[in-house]
Amino acid sequence: MMLKGIIFLLFGLGLVLMIPQYVKRYKAEKNIENLLVLMGIILLGSSSIVLGILEFI
Repeated sequence: MMLKGIIFLLFGLGLVLMIPQYVKRYKAEKNIENLLVLMGIILLGSSSIVLGILEFI
């Protein structure tokens, strides 16, 4: 269980660190596809971090 929690945390951290790249892409093009990808990355990263924390409890 500990390894699974660490993997979730690392995956979430990687996604969160990619957010600025997607924000720049959205600001440059301003289309709905880039907005949806940005929202998906934010939701997936945050939920992965929450799952990683819950694995330790």
